[in-house]
Amino acid sequence: MRKDFKDTAAWEPEVVTDNDGIAKVNVKLPDNLTTWRATVRGIDMQTDVGETTQKIISTQDLILRLALHDSSARAMKDGHSSSA
Repeated sequence: MRKDFKDTAAWEPEVVTDNDGIAKVNVKLPDNLTTWRATVRGIDMQTDVGETTQKIISTQDLILRLALHDSSARAMKDGHSSSA
């Protein structure tokens, strides 16, 4: 069951790149079913700056639980069918 709903999925203010200039951040997304926007900004030791934005779509499988009224359940027990 989905319980973790947040407006901001992650905030990582201090990410350091490796010697090749690559940085990796693992983020566990909240349960929101939405399109997240990931914005990355960086600055190097010479004060050169850069920015990029990407979108991430968060989805989950859909689970439906059918709740029948007592009269529908009795009718189905007696061999009748129900349609929606």
